[in-house]
Amino acid sequence: MRADDAAAYSVRPVHVEMVCTGNICRSPMGEVILRAMLDEAGLTHVAVGSSGTGRWHVGEGADPPDGRGVAEAWVRRIGP
Repeated sequence: MRADDAAAYSVRPVHVEMVCTGNICRSPMGEVILRAMLDEAGLTHVAVGSSGTGRWHVGEGADPPDGRGVAEAWVRRIGP
């Protein structure tokens, strides 16, 4: 459904969860990218989150971002 079509329908809220092993790299990056794409499309009824499948990294910060991913996000103007 295109963003301009959404107003014509009663749209139920949707939640998408990005999941990876530890939630310190891939899933948070996927969350940021998907949020940016949804914002660009004007789809405000979609909530996005991220989580991990295990507790290996509880209490740790995020992994240092891979330079390739950072460069792509910069080019596409995605991120905080």
